[in-house]
Amino acid sequence: MRRKIIVTGINGQDGKLLLDRLEGNLDWELIGVTHNINAAKQAAKNDYQLESWDFENPEIIEEIVKKHKPSLLVNLASFATGIGMFDNTAKLSLVNGLAVVYLLEAIKKFSPETRFLQAGSSEMFGATVVFPQTEASEMLPRTPYGAAKLFAHNMVKIYRTRYDLHASNMIFYNHESIYRTDSFVTQKIVKGAVAIKKGLSKNLELFDLNSARDWSYAPDFIEGMFLVADQTKPSDYVFASGRLTTVRQLCEIIFDHLDLNYENHVIETSPQSVRDANLLGNPSKLEALGFNRSKNLKEMLVEMIEHELKNDKEN
Repeated sequence: MRRKIIVTGINGQDGKLLLDRLEGNLDWELIGVTHNINAAKQAAKNDYQLESWDFENPEIIEEIVKKHKPSLLVNLASFATGIGMFDNTAKLSLVNGLAVVYLLEAIKKFSPETRFLQAGSSEMFGATVVFPQTEASEMLPRTPYGAAKLFAHNMVKIYRTRYDLHASNMIFYNHESIYRTDSFVTQKIVKGAVAIKKGLSKNLELFDLNSARDWSYAPDFIEGMFLVADQTKPSDYVFASGRLTTVRQLCEIIFDHLDLNYENHVIETSPQSVRDANLLGNPSKLEALGFNRSKNLKEMLVEMIEHELKNDKEN
């Protein structure tokens, strides 16, 4: 008998990657949940069910869980990422925070055997002085986005302890793929560099070339999800590369692959006096489960570049 998996945020990068991962898989019956069901139908290339949810209405969430009683529920739904971490704080707090409580409540009431995975964020660590961060490191969010994610993170831990739910937190650091939009700096650089290579543009403006992040290949995180879901006991896990990379280094790799010199094209508009480079994850706990990486940073960026070049030719 096929197991049911409910995935919220099916229209996002990770939702699309999970669709790719489960395509043709006879072990799972996928139910995608989204607030924009028309967009999901138009983009669908897989055969799966779709449910429309209203993150402000716990009754709708309860009906979905009650109807399907999934073996696994993965919450990838998120609002305001990339440059929008201060946008619409009330809605952001509702989607990224309170809606997670609605999901947990629905599982508790109607499907307590469901295993739950919550996609958190390195933004929860914020201004922490611990370097690198582990699952036990102090969390001091600096943005409404990080604060809402931390609220959800803590509620997962509370429900896990109080109600004995199999609920785990996945603390995601930056992770990229061909499905990233150009509101994220990796794809912004890829698209900008390809446009310059094709003679459609001369320059690319970026804020701060010395800003650094911990970047990983997003499809590997999907594999990590299933590792976490399969564990006998729920817990919290850092999903990260364990390596910091600056925006300048991203530019070097991407422009070099296109036989360009980034220094001739990239304009730094807001160099910061205090470099934002403290978010570095320690993934050793996840690695102990058998987590592996299929692509390094350069291989990931080359894949994104080649995909962008292919799309340009087809269009």
